[in-house]
Amino acid sequence: MQKKKKADAEMKSLFSAPLPVVLVLISWLGVVTVAQKSNSYKVSPEQVGELLHRLDEHAESYRSLVDILLEVSRLDGTPREKRLDLLVEEFEREVDALEERFNKNASTDTDVERVLRAAARVDAPLTRALSDQSLSPDASLRERARTEWALLKSSLNNLADFYEIKWEWGEPPARAASDAASDARTVGQR
Repeated sequence: MQKKKKADAEMKSLFSAPLPVVLVLISWLGVVTVAQKSNSYKVSPEQVGELLHRLDEHAESYRSLVDILLEVSRLDGTPREKRLDLLVEEFEREVDALEERFNKNASTDTDVERVLRAAARVDAPLTRALSDQSLSPDASLRERARTEWALLKSSLNNLADFYEIKWEWGEPPARAASDAASDARTVGQR
């Protein structure tokens, strides 16, 4: 009985600690948790930064090529042209946002997944449009766009690999089971 009273007294003293002490302990635990989960990519931050820079350059180049192709295509002025243009614009915007957040040490797995999802939305319709010549009768221009997209896809595959995100074209990205709880972890802080 005396052990129970002692345990109850210890429990009461824990809960009767001043609020600032409790808050400090909770915040310290939060910092430790974030510090433990901040290593979300398996390469150096420099390698991720270089890849993001390349990805941004290729996205801009691809966007320019698609703009040219759409202007000279049978699709010019159609709703399909508008949809394709919006898809590429969204993809480029997501790449820019990821690079910006990474540069501020604030990128997350979710940011990478947004880029991958935007790329997946671009992949099928633009690949189809390039194949059926609806974007341009100019074979060399279509080939440049296909080559640029292939470079982008390779960089995107590397990005998914760096962040250990399972990624198959045509399927939504998914983190490994061990990373399922890492939605809000900040990965740029090292």
